[in-house]
Amino acid sequence: GPTQGASLYAAYRPLRFKELYGSAAIVGEGLKRELIKNDRKLSTPAIAFTGGSGTGKTTLSLIVALALNCQDPQDEVEPCLKCIKCIGIISRAFEGTDRNYIVKNSASMKLDDTLDMINSDINSGTALINRKSGTRVIALEEAHNLTKKGIESLLLPIEMALTNPRKPRVHLFLTTSEKETLFSSRAWQSRVLTYNLHS
Repeated sequence: GPTQGASLYAAYRPLRFKELYGSAAIVGEGLKRELIKNDRKLSTPAIAFTGGSGTGKTTLSLIVALALNCQDPQDEVEPCLKCIKCIGIISRAFEGTDRNYIVKNSASMKLDDTLDMINSDINSGTALINRKSGTRVIALEEAHNLTKKGIESLLLPIEMALTNPRKPRVHLFLTTSEKETLFSSRAWQSRVLTYNLHS
């Protein structure tokens, strides 16, 4: 069941900010401070985690998604890992299919897939408009594979959603091992908060 899946996932990966180590712990501390300051909300529509394999990009993405959605946070923002939201996200984290934490591999995405995602996961996420339904995080792994047009088309609806209180809160998390490729377009680089991780 979901609880068993959550237990298995917890055994192999940090699930709280305080469990992070190395450069991921430093980045995590900064994100934790922002969440505390902003009442567990992120002010930026998109975050990029860059770095080599095993530096904590996917782990950070997951922990922030948990912190944004946990129903019983500890020490202000640490996920409890026991509420329905936490268990739902953790138990489906391998597939990335939870309604609050959607994970996609950009390497297999074409522009049409990106546009479909805008309609299905961003614009039509109106079920999340109820604050109790939390925040939707869309994590795009290997994001350097996205086309420039694909990223542009993703950022605009997310920015619009964040500035409209009647819209659900949706954030885009990009993970990449090829920062230079991802940020070859400076037009949108300033609109993405970037954290560089190293082993």
